[in-house]
Amino acid sequence: MKLANPSLLPSLSLSTERFPGLLDEARTTLVTKDFEHVILEVAPGPGAVERFLAWARANHENTPHVKALHVGIADPIDAEGFALLREAFPEAGLLTNFGVGLNHLDLEAATRACFRVTNTPGVLTDATADTALLLLLLVTRDAAPALASLREQGCYEGWKPVARFMGQSVATKTLGLAGYGRIARAFAARAEALGMHVVVMESARRRAGTARPFSEGNGSDPVRLPEQEFLASCDVLSLHFPLAPETRGWLSAERLGQLKQGAFVLNTSRGEVVDESALSDALQAGRLAGAGLDVFQGEPVLSEPLRRAPRLVVLPHMGSATWQTRRAMGRLCKDALVAYLAKPLPE
Repeated sequence: MKLANPSLLPSLSLSTERFPGLLDEARTTLVTKDFEHVILEVAPGPGAVERFLAWARANHENTPHVKALHVGIADPIDAEGFALLREAFPEAGLLTNFGVGLNHLDLEAATRACFRVTNTPGVLTDATADTALLLLLLVTRDAAPALASLREQGCYEGWKPVARFMGQSVATKTLGLAGYGRIARAFAARAEALGMHVVVMESARRRAGTARPFSEGNGSDPVRLPEQEFLASCDVLSLHFPLAPETRGWLSAERLGQLKQGAFVLNTSRGEVVDESALSDALQAGRLAGAGLDVFQGEPVLSEPLRRAPRLVVLPHMGSATWQTRRAMGRLCKDALVAYLAKPLPE
């Protein structure tokens, strides 16, 4: 598909949210009467595609001026959606994703519709690793129900040798990392500082000799174990998979059954990698000592199995939720926008 050169027309970009670091910096960088950034009105119910199309219908004369669209990880776009966006915005060639994961976007369809898709890797590594650490300490020390009880009662029963909320020390425990990208490596460094022993599940690509070398990290390479041995060794299992067909539902009842009795489970990757009913059953049966999730299926609505699960800490997908991190993510979206306006997709 042939797109006009964006430099020939005044430029508009549309975003589904007020993404920190994108709006103000884009306006500062692109100080020109020929650029404007528009934030769509928040409307309960309709998804990103419907909101973009509603704007296009209300502003038909301006749709040729739209060069870029900005979405977040809660804005799914499938093949039909990309086709509709191409029709509505004939000169748009860039779609920036305010987040790392791209599983909510049909990338093949984006390519067919002549959209260049960018994301925001790297800048949220430390914030998400900190969130994994937060979950680790919350679940192992039973801190969340202790806090809730104190707030509800306004007091506690007083210090006792065996208290109502007794946790476990993490020092000397084995942390197993399923997935070993940037965030997992940063979490490993934090866990090792607490005296934990870190092991990594050997990937199929590594066994086949096709895994790419990873130059970042703390200089040490932890022990890598085949899946069955890996699961049996974990005191704490932490999931760091990208969502893909082979990782969807990976933490199944069968794999949960291979963990140590009284193990803990953490997930800061994607909710869909966990069988939530199986996780809830393992918690209710006492096979797991606890679990901590920053992500879950069907966000933002918590499923019934998770709502009834004991010893479960669930956060509202706040892994990257620091002002510094979110602004850095917005700056990456802005940089992609500036680069695209300077050098659009080739014809």
